[in-house]
Amino acid sequence: MPTWAVLTFVFVILATSTFFMFVNRGLGPRSRVTAVKRELFECGVPATVPPPTQYPVYFYRLAVVFVILDVELAFFLPWAVLARPLGWPGLVLMGVYAGTLAVGLLYFWRHGGLVFWEQPVAGSVGTGVPIQKPAYATERRGHSLVSSQTES
Repeated sequence: MPTWAVLTFVFVILATSTFFMFVNRGLGPRSRVTAVKRELFECGVPATVPPPTQYPVYFYRLAVVFVILDVELAFFLPWAVLARPLGWPGLVLMGVYAGTLAVGLLYFWRHGGLVFWEQPVAGSVGTGVPIQKPAYATERRGHSLVSSQTES
């Protein structure tokens, strides 16, 4: 491919994008940022409390593990479609693949990666801010800790 063709192509792209940027600026709607537009707003309900400044690390760890396992598990569908033509070697390789996933998930589980309502144990995978226990997790025998402390 000659150099002049590539340069012409690049020039046409730059000219077209520049043209559309100026047309958009001239004909597009004007943006007026007001105090009302800067307010937090979600699902049609104005925010009553500010969002937390720091999310627990547990959430991010679980999200990453979910995405990794979800993408890796997506490889099972093509294997299931082609299982017969692949024969025993394909079955053995998929067993090694599934075993690797199982060992990784077991490691994550054994090191407290799936625990959300307890303090992290020493030597666990990563460190982070523990999530506060919900009210129902502190209940004992149908009575909350607050009511049992006030009764005695």
